[in-house]
Amino acid sequence: MFLMPGLIFACYITKTPLGKEREEAMQAYLKNHQQEDGGWGLHIESPSSMFGTVMSYVSLRLLGLPAVRPRALPPSLPSSLPPSLPVADLPSR
Repeated sequence: MFLMPGLIFACYITKTPLGKEREEAMQAYLKNHQQEDGGWGLHIESPSSMFGTVMSYVSLRLLGLPAVRPRALPPSLPSSLPPSLPVADLPSR
């Protein structure tokens, strides 16, 4: 889990395709290791941290996950954000 975001970032920057199946598997892996509080740790047994959460969230966005999605938000937050809060979209490849 700790090395995967670096690989995803490097492939995105260098425009190296990962392949549809590998991208879907990486998304599933990251989503399956999301903590109860909505965050991620540095590894699968680590508690959530800001660094781990940002790395995993950005990785999911680069793999095609939409910006607002119920599964990617902690249980205490609403499943949709009000329209007054803009969500920045990542540039397309």
